[in-house]
Amino acid sequence: MNKSFNRMNSSAALVEKLAKSPWWDGVLKIIESDHDMNVQIRGNYLNIYYKMNNALKIVLKNRDAVACQTHYKFNPFAGRRRGLKNNYITLIVQDGYLVGPRSNNRYQYTIDIFSKNNLRLLKRKIRPFVGNEKSYQSQLVYDNRKTILDAEIAFNEKGEKDFPGEKKKQRTRIDLLNYDKRNKKIVAVELKMVENKELYNGSIQKQLEKYTLFLTNHEEKIKTAYEDSTKTKMALGLLPKDSVLWNADFKNVEIVKKPLLVVVCHSQKGINEVKEKIIKAVEDHALGVFFFGKTGDLNIPSKKCRNKTIFNQCNS
Repeated sequence: MNKSFNRMNSSAALVEKLAKSPWWDGVLKIIESDHDMNVQIRGNYLNIYYKMNNALKIVLKNRDAVACQTHYKFNPFAGRRRGLKNNYITLIVQDGYLVGPRSNNRYQYTIDIFSKNNLRLLKRKIRPFVGNEKSYQSQLVYDNRKTILDAEIAFNEKGEKDFPGEKKKQRTRIDLLNYDKRNKKIVAVELKMVENKELYNGSIQKQLEKYTLFLTNHEEKIKTAYEDSTKTKMALGLLPKDSVLWNADFKNVEIVKKPLLVVVCHSQKGINEVKEKIIKAVEDHALGVFFFGKTGDLNIPSKKCRNKTIFNQCNS
């Protein structure tokens, strides 16, 4: 059975426990001061990302204990252990520290994973897995933090085949979901580095069509999910006080059915060389194309911009 697309609401037990936790207050201080880290809400857990690699998954274990799960390859405090479920190590929050794992009472350790030194070690473990696209995506999340709804959105469950002609059942992810502050619409964003072959071999069209199918078929679920997610971020202190999301009307918000394509190219000369070709390839499949250098504003501009093309301002 496929799970429904949803996001954890603010009355969930995990949210209530974290909101009262001194440990979570410490986590918030780290997140607020580190531009490479962000937290995203899932159906019944949270993900803490470092450069868009899932550093920690925060869950409620046995309906009572707040716990963090991390892949053994990211954990600088313990090597790979036999018997780990899916190679993940679970650390239980106790008295402001993370405790675990324990196996046959033979080993146990207590750490403050967010201490200055331990956080540095955690990041060092993750960096070899950080590519240019993920690093740039993380930068976009921070620079658009007042309007970003979500990142790394798995929009179909494992085993679901919802795209005509697909031979294999797949799980697909949308890079970013943004609340356009000028038009008060939800816009899906696909990010590509300019050298990505998918921009030129026809793959990008099918990818964008998948997004459109999902956004069309699950419109009401998406609205409910991000109303819940936004309230949860408010409850957990994750939403900037000047974010437009505090006053967003999700019941009446419009979801743009065609995604926005963002292409990263670090020189104007490079943009000029590929701009026409990319625009022509996706003009029937995307809301528009933004070409960015170092970073950029994901919101639809109010006036014409050289490196931002919107195919139809009212396209939905």
